[in-house]
Amino acid sequence: MFVSTNGCTVSIYRYSEEVTQSGDVSELGLENVSRRSLEKSTTLQVEKLSEKEEMLLQQLARKQEELDKAQKQLKEKDEKLRLKESQVADLQKLLKQRDPETKTKTGLLATDTPPSKQPAPFPRKNQVPALPPHPLPLHTPYETVNLQPTAKPRKSIPGHTMTCTPAPSPPELSPPAQQPAQLKVQCLHKGKRPPCSMHRGSVATDGTPAYFTSHDSTSLYKYQFDTEQWTELVSCHYRNSGLVVLKDHEPTAVGGRDGSLPTNKLLTLRQNELWHETYPQMRTARSSPAVVSTSDCNHVVVIGGCINIDNWTTTVEILQVKSKTWYKVANMTGPLPFPSAAICGDRLHVIGSDTSGYSCSLQEILQQCQPISQPPLHSVPHTSIWRYLPTLPQKDSTAATLGGELVVIGGGFGESSVNFIHQIVDQKWVEIGCLATGRRRCLVANESPEKIFIVGGISEDSVEECTVIDATAFM
Repeated sequence: MFVSTNGCTVSIYRYSEEVTQSGDVSELGLENVSRRSLEKSTTLQVEKLSEKEEMLLQQLARKQEELDKAQKQLKEKDEKLRLKESQVADLQKLLKQRDPETKTKTGLLATDTPPSKQPAPFPRKNQVPALPPHPLPLHTPYETVNLQPTAKPRKSIPGHTMTCTPAPSPPELSPPAQQPAQLKVQCLHKGKRPPCSMHRGSVATDGTPAYFTSHDSTSLYKYQFDTEQWTELVSCHYRNSGLVVLKDHEPTAVGGRDGSLPTNKLLTLRQNELWHETYPQMRTARSSPAVVSTSDCNHVVVIGGCINIDNWTTTVEILQVKSKTWYKVANMTGPLPFPSAAICGDRLHVIGSDTSGYSCSLQEILQQCQPISQPPLHSVPHTSIWRYLPTLPQKDSTAATLGGELVVIGGGFGESSVNFIHQIVDQKWVEIGCLATGRRRCLVANESPEKIFIVGGISEDSVEECTVIDATAFM
């Protein structure tokens, strides 16, 4: 019994021990599994935190770049502001040197003619308030302009003169023979409104229809002077192209841009309403150039233009239409933003949207023609043929030919627009008339040598009217 009892006891003990040992093994297995899963989840969390940290660092770097850019822009604005303040201070000093006494209540200097004795100015509508002092144009009082003597004495008309001191002095622009130096202009009538708002685009005409494009638009419109009808044509391939009419009343688009890239192509709209590349490409790709053609339509002059964002070129190229050959000539003295050009007799004039402008002899610039395909000669064209024009009365004016003379139309500073028409007389800009509505960046086409057709522009309100100005009557 004892032995068997002990044996039974022993056997029961051993069985219990085995069960206990097997239970310990299961607990160890579960503990290992839970430890591994915990390590795996911890690793995933660490990876996610690393990704978030990297994203935060990238965002921080971008924010830092934006902050640096904003600080740079702020610094540039501060520099421009300081420059304007210094210019205003210089202008005030100049005004004090001209007359130590202050201006009278009428706004005239003490040495000026009293208002009661002054000739009545041209009537103005929508006249803008007096502008603050500006370092570029200096206004002088109204005065009577003495005309050149002729066989029969003629009356002089009042003009609002602008004085300037360009360096070097531009050549005197001689008036046409048997005509007074100062034009008399009058508003004939208003034409039909254009289909859309137009400003700072391009215009081309050969005297019959006129073609118009607006700034940053591919739309092309034709205006018939005799019927006063607008017609929308096939859109241009590029924005901000210059326009010129060479033959068969077909417009040719010069340059332009596709997105932000300028082009050097010339595309002609044929009567089949398709654009054709009938002329060779320019050497310099550009948008918003000034484009004019000679009276015989055998030469096209392409002046300036934008080759990159806010980067305006000084290059001038000439296309000989018959031979389809490009020539390079002397560059302008300096760049002009949004150039506007006009040919008056033997003079080529070009102005910018600022108050700068240049002039040169058309004969001299044509004599400088050197084929672009040839290597540079020892006598490389230089800029001596270009002369400064007197400082323009306003910014954003438009150049035009009226009665064989150069005139600038409209303009303004900031949000203000003016309705003046100015002409150069004795190296000064003289007001010879005014529009019914103040406008800047308008488009101008010649209906005839004595008539100009003014379209659109920008004013305090959008300008959509057309005006015909006549210069056939002289005093």
